[in-house]
Amino acid sequence: MLIVQIDMIDPQALQALLTTTANVLRSAIDATRHRVSRVENDTKFRR
Repeated sequence: MLIVQIDMIDPQALQALLTTTANVLRSAIDATRHRVSRVENDTKFRR
């Protein structure tokens, strides 16, 4: 059986967890409040 001894706990891991969770749970800055109802179909870009 392998026993691992931990000398100290790094606070950066907790800070990274809190930072990434805050980025995932926040709302987007440029989020639209309306649905996209129509998408233009410009044929000059097609081959």
